[in-house]
Amino acid sequence: ALARQYRFFHWHLEFPTVFDADGAGGFDCVLGNPPWEMPEVDDKAFFGLSHPEISAEQSAHNRKSLIDALASSDEHAREEWLAHIRRYEGERAFFTSSGAFPYSATGRLNYYKLFLESGWGNVSRAGRLGMVVPSGLTTNAYERPLWLSLVRPGHVVSALDFENSALLFPNVD
Repeated sequence: ALARQYRFFHWHLEFPTVFDADGAGGFDCVLGNPPWEMPEVDDKAFFGLSHPEISAEQSAHNRKSLIDALASSDEHAREEWLAHIRRYEGERAFFTSSGAFPYSATGRLNYYKLFLESGWGNVSRAGRLGMVVPSGLTTNAYERPLWLSLVRPGHVVSALDFENSALLFPNVD
């Protein structure tokens, strides 16, 4: 039930001919454009459609009281909220404690870093990884552990930075 709910995916089980029994091997090429989102529990967004009065409340303390009151007025919504929190906390615990993301699951999580580290782990020794990621990966101090894990061993062949001055992507600066 949990595998269906969380849609677990194990690369080595899904592609047994790509990876050896000891985990060696990998893809010749992995390309990706991962989401650049930071997973967070946002009660305003969660209740925006179902309970706009909760979403509209400016005070976090008052929003919590309104959410707690759902236990008697809308138990289903309250249970969905608790499941939402549980999923977030469970995912965060997996990312930070599993050992699968030693360089990207630190500080404030961002999906692109997790995808990048996972993608690199699925590339063969002679393979190549290409990802569309924020240029901050190369310059931001809090991205340094992940960036250095790729640069120091000589894995980075090139990093290209594109300025969106023509607003090809209107929501990206």
